[in-house]
Order: sequence, then C-alpha cells, then structure tokens
Amino acid sequence: MIVTQLPIEVTDELNAQLGRGVTILHGQGGYTKLPKEILYCVVNRLEVTKVKDIVLAMDEHAFVTVNAVHDIVGGRFKKSSH
Repeated sequence: MIVTQLPIEVTDELNAQLGRGVTILHGQGGYTKLPKEILYCVVNRLEVTKVKDIVLAMDEHAFVTVNAVHDIVGGRFKKSSH
C-alpha cells in the first residue's frame, strides 16, 4: 500500500515499468482529516524493491507498506514461472 501526494503519476509509472495494475482507494488522514488516495498494488517478492525505488524516486515523502499475500483469486495476476 502506498500513500503519496502523486497517486496518478505513481500509478502510471508502476503500470509502465512493472505492468502491474493499481487500485486507488479513497481515504482520509487521521490527523489532518484531509482526503488521501491510497494505492494498492500486488507484486511478487522480486518486484518489491523496484516498487519502493519507483515510488520514493517520485515522492520522497511517500509512505509505503509491504504485506505478505498468501493467496490470490481472480484478477490478472499470473504465477511466476520461476
């Protein structure tokens, strides 16, 4: 999950560089009460570092969390052939 001030730009770059879709969730800052866009993107473990590099190169103040996903059903996510 990615919280950034540049949600559209980061979404476009993740799609362009990794070919991954991104879901944009509409949220609100708990402290500021201002609207925020939260990006949700599922990648394989080999792509995690690339995602962080892409995001932080575009927005050094972005907040990125990484969570393990144990199963995926639906969507266009393909299993790696490794």
